[in-house]
Amino acid sequence: MIGGVIRLESTGNLARVDFEGTQTLGGEGEVVFAGSGDLNWVRATEAGTVLTIGEGILVHGTQSGMVGPHDVAAWTPAPQLIVLGRIVADTAGESISLNGGLVRNEGTLQALDGALLQVNNLVNAGTISAGAGGSINVSGDLTSQPGAVTSVLLGGTATTQYGRITISGIARLQGVLSVRNSDGFTPAIGDSFEILTFGSSDGAFSAIGDEDPDDSVTYVWVSTATTLNLNVVPV
Repeated sequence: MIGGVIRLESTGNLARVDFEGTQTLGGEGEVVFAGSGDLNWVRATEAGTVLTIGEGILVHGTQSGMVGPHDVAAWTPAPQLIVLGRIVADTAGESISLNGGLVRNEGTLQALDGALLQVNNLVNAGTISAGAGGSINVSGDLTSQPGAVTSVLLGGTATTQYGRITISGIARLQGVLSVRNSDGFTPAIGDSFEILTFGSSDGAFSAIGDEDPDDSVTYVWVSTATTLNLNVVPV
């Protein structure tokens, strides 16, 4: 794929691209989920295979869509999904689902304002980013590796104004937690943001990366058995 666009336009019926065997969608270009329905699908079709989204590929769109097999439990072993490029849920009210027996991210996964990115059993060796009002939901476990970045954007104190990440299973935390202001918002001392919820957790981030060092505040995290909160403190 060289500078091209694969445009999937579901109108209620399934619009899909099928990959048989272990395959890489490579080169440079976009996969766009569009149309009036939400049955857009980049699909792995065989058990035990690996589908790789290449470094130069962007997956996004104005409608919901899915990458990977639909019903992971029905496959033995389930296909795996590797992301080297970017997958961005970038339309409010819509979602992109990433499925596989294992989803490994070495690129960038993002959920922008009001959009939802759904992932199962995620290993993050790249960047996952929840924009202001964006949500990332992990069904199963999240395993962050030492070089990973977990990023949240803060656009206000309401839960609909900052990025949130929900993990139903174990959150194995490593790497850097990056925090950045958005939409002209500057946090005040005493503000608190529940950015992560999980079934349980193991480990901790190595550092907080404050991306707005000149706003006169910084952050500490406070963990409970099932949450991680960012508290705003003086520099």
